[in-house]
Amino acid sequence: MSTTDQKSAIVLNVDGLRTGMLGPYGNTWFDTPNFNRLAADSAVYHQCIAQTPNLERAYQSMWTGEHPVVLSKGESSGSSMVTPGQGETLFLTDRPTLPGDGIESLFDRVVQVGSSQPATELADSVEATALARFFAESIDWIQNLPDTSLFWLDCQGMFGSWDAPYRFRSSSVDPDDPEAPTLCQPPAGSFHLESDDPDQLLGYQQAYAGQVMLLDQCLGILLEELESLGRLHRTLVCLYASRSYPLGEHGVVGSDPSLLNSESIHVPLMVRWPRRDWAATRNHQLVHPGMLPRVLEAWLEGDVSSRQSHGQFHFPGDFPGQSPSRKTELVYSVGDSPGKRIESIQTHAWKLIRGNGTRLYVRPDDVWEVNDIHSRCMDITNSLEALLDTGAERLLAGSPFLDKPLADELAWGVE
Repeated sequence: MSTTDQKSAIVLNVDGLRTGMLGPYGNTWFDTPNFNRLAADSAVYHQCIAQTPNLERAYQSMWTGEHPVVLSKGESSGSSMVTPGQGETLFLTDRPTLPGDGIESLFDRVVQVGSSQPATELADSVEATALARFFAESIDWIQNLPDTSLFWLDCQGMFGSWDAPYRFRSSSVDPDDPEAPTLCQPPAGSFHLESDDPDQLLGYQQAYAGQVMLLDQCLGILLEELESLGRLHRTLVCLYASRSYPLGEHGVVGSDPSLLNSESIHVPLMVRWPRRDWAATRNHQLVHPGMLPRVLEAWLEGDVSSRQSHGQFHFPGDFPGQSPSRKTELVYSVGDSPGKRIESIQTHAWKLIRGNGTRLYVRPDDVWEVNDIHSRCMDITNSLEALLDTGAERLLAGSPFLDKPLADELAWGVE
């Protein structure tokens, strides 16, 4: 197969990227034109839920195909991600250490790019930022290796340096707001509106917004480079986040491996098929990032024109104009907490979190998960808890989480 015709794929993981900060997911606070451009050419998944906020376990789950709850018990089958047979595979990361074991055995090359050192001050220009260096070096590899079939770009993203020039974060400051802060390290810790200064939280949000604006520019440069190289017609582009970034919701700022609320595990996912297949598709199926290897396999090794389903992941062309499969779709997630299992289950109608107490939310109405109704819907709570127990047991036994369709009240809700 010639370089001109060879299929390729680029997967971009921007760690900590929130859906609510992107135009394609409804953000109107500031513009994200290049995310909008990518979304216009892509299938945009509105309900992509991470199965764990633990980065290393999320990657291990993706590589092995095992659910994180199985990996937490050390019971992985040891299977590995199917890698494409044509051309090299390359994993690029700007992390100081690799995100999990086994990456070297899955990719032909593993390269650390950009700057792994945290910034000590805000950059004077876009080119001097950590994000820009990551994208610039990644683009160099893409330019110089035309025969490579898979580039996996693993970016620290919002868990890396917040060093965008000050003008980015100050552009989102309203006249009555305090000046944006000059912090350049991502904040982390607890935050309580009753006792902490709300202006401090607003400053975190402004600084985060500045990083997203910078990221949007970097994404635009990547897309323009792919277009100038004439590769978009044969390159699958997937953008996702392995986890999100809480900004004060439920009293948390930054990473918390035990937090399973939406601000921690609801993540963006956009899949741009070559030749713009399924462009501008809005998909509301419940999916998770661990399905991406199946998407890669379907594109690089298979024939997507057959419109077949792969496991639990359905391509957007499978159900044109139809509603998601409410009776069979759910995402089971697990968090990390010493001595106990924190877990959640989300269907199209409900979200239940169990561990540090039990909480039940109506989905999708309760977007921010603030109205816990578990004590008022004990039948639903009991049914979902029973499903958590049996589903986890089935996964540990090597079977799918569900052995039969969901009951109507779990799939559709109650009046």
